[in-house]
Amino acid sequence: MQYAVAGIQAATAYLDVGGLPVLVIGYSRGGALAVEYGAVAARNGLPVPDKIMSIFPASVGNEQHLIDLTSLDHSTGLLIQMGEEDAIVGRTGARHLLWRLRAGGFPAQNIKLDFVKSHAGFTADHFAPLQTSPSARAAFWRPADLLLVGLNR
Repeated sequence: MQYAVAGIQAATAYLDVGGLPVLVIGYSRGGALAVEYGAVAARNGLPVPDKIMSIFPASVGNEQHLIDLTSLDHSTGLLIQMGEEDAIVGRTGARHLLWRLRAGGFPAQNIKLDFVKSHAGFTADHFAPLQTSPSARAAFWRPADLLLVGLNR
């Protein structure tokens, strides 16, 4: 997390991001990192996410240093996606992340679960978020766009 914090600190030194809505999106290990970033942002003087989209998350971002999620702002909206045929992290990463959120007192009503299903021409495996097909855009880009629209109101 220290490298993400340092990178965002460097970027925000050059950009005026004050007052802008913040959506953090992460995939796989980055899915857990996105949630963990939300927990450390305020204390590091970084933009605090209004919404977080965790796509097919691993259970933790950095296995060497578990980030306590108790400081994650309870008003943050969280979308967690799981793939029907994800054989890499499956639902295990999301389950463990949900357990960590519960242990940190995060309100369940601010968590939305999205079970991405396979269908003809689209397999909801771990690599599906890397695709650019219409089905992949509908499964991943559309929910992200909807989160952004909600932030701009």
